[in-house]
Amino acid sequence: TLTGLEAELVLNATESIELGGNYAWLDARYDNFNDVQGRDFSGNRLRQAPQHSLSLNARYRWAFEPAELSLRLDYRYQSRSYQEPDNEVTKMPAFDLLDAKLSFASNVSNWEVSLWAKNLLDQEYITHLYLLGGNDYALFGTPRTVGVSLRYSSL
Repeated sequence: TLTGLEAELVLNATESIELGGNYAWLDARYDNFNDVQGRDFSGNRLRQAPQHSLSLNARYRWAFEPAELSLRLDYRYQSRSYQEPDNEVTKMPAFDLLDAKLSFASNVSNWEVSLWAKNLLDQEYITHLYLLGGNDYALFGTPRTVGVSLRYSSL
Protein backbone atom coordinates (compact mmCIF):
# COMPACT_ATOMS: atom_id res chain seq x y z
CA THR A 1 0.00 0.00 0.00
CA LEU A 2 1.29 3.42 -0.97
CA THR A 3 0.06 6.58 0.73
CA GLY A 4 1.67 9.92 0.15
CA LEU A 5 1.47 13.65 -0.11
CA GLU A 6 3.51 16.05 -2.19
CA ALA A 7 3.51 19.84 -2.19
CA GLU A 8 5.41 22.34 -4.30
CA LEU A 9 5.70 26.09 -3.91
CA VAL A 10 7.26 28.78 -6.07
CA LEU A 11 7.22 32.34 -4.81
CA ASN A 12 8.43 35.37 -6.74
CA ALA A 13 8.84 37.53 -3.64
CA THR A 14 10.18 40.52 -5.57
CA GLU A 15 11.53 41.13 -9.06
CA SER A 16 14.90 40.00 -7.74
CA ILE A 17 14.03 37.20 -5.29
CA GLU A 18 12.62 33.80 -6.25
CA LEU A 19 12.01 31.10 -3.63
CA GLY A 20 10.87 27.54 -4.18
CA GLY A 21 10.48 24.23 -2.49
CA ASN A 22 9.07 20.76 -2.67
CA TYR A 23 8.15 18.32 0.10
CA ALA A 24 7.06 14.71 -0.26
CA TRP A 25 5.85 12.32 2.42
CA LEU A 26 5.53 8.67 1.49
CA ASP A 27 4.29 5.70 3.49
CA ALA A 28 5.01 2.70 1.25
CA ARG A 29 4.65 -0.68 2.94
CA TYR A 30 4.20 -4.31 2.01
CA ASP A 31 0.71 -5.47 2.99
CA ASN A 32 1.50 -9.16 2.71
CA PHE A 33 4.88 -10.37 1.52
CA ASN A 34 6.69 -13.64 2.21
CA ASP A 35 9.83 -14.54 0.27
CA VAL A 36 10.67 -18.00 -1.11
CA GLN A 37 12.40 -18.88 2.18
CA GLY A 38 9.21 -18.13 4.12
CA ARG A 39 10.44 -14.91 5.77
CA ASP A 40 7.57 -12.51 6.47
CA PHE A 41 8.19 -8.91 5.38
CA SER A 42 4.58 -7.76 5.83
CA GLY A 43 4.42 -4.20 7.20
CA ASN A 44 8.00 -3.36 6.17
CA ARG A 45 8.79 -0.34 4.02
CA LEU A 46 9.24 -0.82 0.28
CA ARG A 47 12.74 -0.62 -1.14
CA GLN A 48 14.01 2.77 -2.32
CA ALA A 49 11.04 4.60 -0.80
CA PRO A 50 12.24 7.29 1.64
CA GLN A 51 9.52 8.59 3.95
CA HIS A 52 10.57 12.25 3.61
CA SER A 53 12.07 14.18 0.69
CA LEU A 54 12.60 17.93 0.70
CA SER A 55 14.13 20.42 -1.69
CA LEU A 56 14.47 24.18 -1.21
CA ASN A 57 15.91 26.79 -3.55
CA ALA A 58 16.51 30.50 -3.51
CA ARG A 59 17.64 32.76 -6.32
CA TYR A 60 18.62 36.41 -6.17
CA ARG A 61 19.10 38.44 -9.37
CA TRP A 62 20.85 41.76 -9.82
CA ALA A 63 19.75 43.24 -13.14
CA PHE A 64 21.78 45.98 -14.76
CA GLU A 65 22.18 46.87 -18.41
CA PRO A 66 23.32 45.10 -20.42
CA ALA A 67 23.67 42.06 -18.09
CA GLU A 68 22.40 40.18 -15.06
CA LEU A 69 24.16 38.64 -12.08
CA SER A 70 22.39 35.87 -10.16
CA LEU A 71 23.08 33.69 -7.14
CA ARG A 72 21.19 30.42 -6.65
CA LEU A 73 21.27 28.03 -3.68
CA ASP A 74 19.70 24.56 -3.78
CA TYR A 75 19.20 22.31 -0.77
CA ARG A 76 17.99 18.69 -0.88
CA TYR A 77 17.18 16.25 1.93
CA GLN A 78 16.21 12.60 1.71
CA SER A 79 15.38 10.49 4.77
CA ARG A 80 16.65 6.97 5.37
CA SER A 81 15.49 4.29 2.95
CA TYR A 82 15.93 0.57 2.56
CA GLN A 83 17.27 -1.44 -0.31
CA GLU A 84 15.93 -4.85 0.74
CA PRO A 85 12.47 -5.85 1.98
CA ASP A 86 13.79 -6.99 5.38
CA ASN A 87 14.51 -3.32 6.35
CA GLU A 88 17.45 -4.59 8.41
CA VAL A 89 20.56 -5.27 6.37
CA THR A 90 20.81 -2.61 3.67
CA LYS A 91 19.80 0.70 5.21
CA MET A 92 20.59 3.77 3.16
CA PRO A 93 21.24 6.63 5.62
CA ALA A 94 19.52 10.01 5.31
CA PHE A 95 21.48 12.71 3.56
CA ASP A 96 21.31 16.37 2.65
CA LEU A 97 23.11 18.29 -0.07
CA LEU A 98 23.75 21.96 -0.76
CA ASP A 99 24.58 23.34 -4.23
CA ALA A 100 25.39 26.92 -5.24
CA LYS A 101 25.72 28.77 -8.53
CA LEU A 102 26.84 32.33 -9.32
CA SER A 103 26.09 33.40 -12.91
CA PHE A 104 26.79 36.42 -15.07
CA ALA A 105 24.63 36.62 -18.20
CA SER A 106 24.76 39.11 -21.04
CA ASN A 107 21.39 40.39 -22.24
CA VAL A 108 22.90 41.45 -25.57
CA SER A 109 25.06 38.58 -26.83
CA ASN A 110 23.23 35.51 -25.38
CA TRP A 111 26.08 34.13 -23.32
CA GLU A 112 26.40 33.21 -19.66
CA VAL A 113 29.34 32.28 -17.47
CA SER A 114 28.78 30.48 -14.16
CA LEU A 115 30.82 29.46 -11.16
CA TRP A 116 29.13 26.53 -9.46
CA ALA A 117 29.61 24.06 -6.63
CA LYS A 118 27.80 20.75 -6.13
CA ASN A 119 27.72 19.13 -2.70
CA LEU A 120 29.16 22.34 -1.29
CA LEU A 121 29.49 20.96 2.26
CA ASP A 122 31.29 17.84 0.96
CA GLN A 123 28.82 15.39 2.50
CA GLU A 124 29.52 11.68 2.10
CA TYR A 125 26.30 10.01 0.97
CA ILE A 126 25.19 6.80 -0.66
CA THR A 127 23.31 6.87 -3.97
CA HIS A 128 22.80 3.13 -4.30
CA LEU A 129 23.17 0.25 -1.88
CA TYR A 130 22.68 -3.44 -2.55
CA LEU A 131 23.29 -6.86 -1.06
CA LEU A 132 25.19 -9.42 -3.13
CA GLY A 133 26.48 -12.74 -1.86
CA GLY A 134 25.89 -11.71 1.76
CA ASN A 135 27.88 -8.48 1.44
CA ASP A 136 26.70 -4.87 1.28
CA TYR A 137 27.95 -2.85 -1.68
CA ALA A 138 27.55 0.92 -1.83
CA LEU A 139 27.94 3.49 -4.55
CA PHE A 140 28.76 6.86 -3.05
CA GLY A 141 27.63 10.21 -4.38
CA THR A 142 30.01 12.69 -5.91
CA PRO A 143 32.09 14.65 -3.38
CA ARG A 144 32.31 18.44 -3.51
CA THR A 145 32.71 19.46 -7.12
CA VAL A 146 33.48 23.00 -8.26
CA GLY A 147 33.49 24.24 -11.82
CA VAL A 148 33.03 27.00 -14.33
CA SER A 149 30.56 26.77 -17.20
CA LEU A 150 30.21 28.89 -20.29
CA ARG A 151 26.93 28.76 -22.19
CA TYR A 152 25.98 30.38 -25.48
CA SER A 153 22.52 30.41 -27.05
CA SER A 154 22.00 31.17 -30.73
CA LEU A 155 18.34 32.07 -30.20
